[in-house]
Amino acid sequence: MNSEGSKPRYVLPTESMVSTVAVAAVDRTLLPEHQRICSLCHDPQSIAQIADKLAVPLGVTRILVADLAEQGLVTIDPPLTATDEAQLPRLRKEP
Repeated sequence: MNSEGSKPRYVLPTESMVSTVAVAAVDRTLLPEHQRICSLCHDPQSIAQIADKLAVPLGVTRILVADLAEQGLVTIDPPLTATDEAQLPRLRKEP
């Protein structure tokens, strides 16, 4: 757990996408919950998806993910904003 025990240092909306960093896959010193998150997030997962798959409350999931992020074992991508989504068609290549 983080040093405060209950308050993550990250603001994690439920739509934030979490991805495992390669080194986390071999870290057997992690708590079982942390190991499971690292395993789940080889393919990016949202905070909500992680909570559902772990069957734990969103608040607990946010804390666990923040712990992993503080250790550099996962990356967190914030959800797209309306402005980001409006720019997506311009970023995609036309066939």
